[in-house]
Amino acid sequence: MKLSGAGAERWRVRVGFLVAEGSVSKWIDRAAHGLDAVLEDDGERRRGDGYYTDQGRGIEGRPVVGLLFWVKADDVGAAATEATRAARRALGDGGEELQLYDVTVIPEASVSWPDDPPYPGMPH
Repeated sequence: MKLSGAGAERWRVRVGFLVAEGSVSKWIDRAAHGLDAVLEDDGERRRGDGYYTDQGRGIEGRPVVGLLFWVKADDVGAAATEATRAARRALGDGGEELQLYDVTVIPEASVSWPDDPPYPGMPH
């Protein structure tokens, strides 16, 4: 599993940045290559343990670039801090063009894995 940070627990994180109109493809490319460079392999393997990028629109209607990956940290605050630092390292110097939009932190125990059993069906 490729991840960033050191700590007792693993956390699934997504960090979103507002970017300038028309620059999304540049930031998506930078994010994908940058994550590969800044994340370290801990030697463990599990289906669904990768890192990803996404894009969309923020509440203000501005483009958002998202980075989804794993971090290790001792608590949720440290996980959010490590996630933000790693995402900024992956994107490189964005200057004022990159504005932090949101950070989502999920403890590993709450992550749904591809090999987990499906949720029970809803009664009719």
